[in-house]
Amino acid sequence: MDPEASDAPPPKISTALRRELESSQELGLIGPSSIDDHIRHALGYHAAIGTTPGAVADLGSGGGIPALVLAEQWPDCEFTLIDARERVIARLDVMVARLGWNDRVTLWLGPAETAGHAADLRSGFDVVTARGFGPPPMTAECGAPLLRLGGTLVVSEPPTTALRWPAASIMSLGLRHTDRATGPYVVMELVAPCPSRFPRRRGLPRKMPLW
Repeated sequence: MDPEASDAPPPKISTALRRELESSQELGLIGPSSIDDHIRHALGYHAAIGTTPGAVADLGSGGGIPALVLAEQWPDCEFTLIDARERVIARLDVMVARLGWNDRVTLWLGPAETAGHAADLRSGFDVVTARGFGPPPMTAECGAPLLRLGGTLVVSEPPTTALRWPAASIMSLGLRHTDRATGPYVVMELVAPCPSRFPRRRGLPRKMPLW
């Protein structure tokens, strides 16, 4: 995150959402940085995506960053938050209920590798977001199968992005870099169907990365 971000004005989100995010941070589900910095970082996805999507999936949703911040920005968009940890899903369930978003925010408990083969999720999203989900090969392998053709995978990354997301490697999943990458955000478009063998079974994307 931008070390100067804490000097900027507080980002504009609702008091209710801020309260829920602060509670998640107290529970250890959001990192120790300023909650305002976390929110600004989440809003960066909004800028990187640009247009309003119809359906978004978030990999490893944790304490709700960036997914719930984006959900407030796009009130007409449907969100699916994917996480394999029961504790996380239980907390997100409370947050979504308190915010009154049960009609458009769905929680999916299970590994992302399984989600990528679920009939109601595969090829079902305009955008997939990921923040701290895993290394690039794992994130790409789990994210690409969820995208519709023309959809975008948006990932927050360290500055050395080009070396971590080689064009030939991501193309094996149907992904291509776009010119919308900005700051720490990598933006890739699904330009060809992701091969049906991906994602591989649980654990393989991390243990045996594609690159």
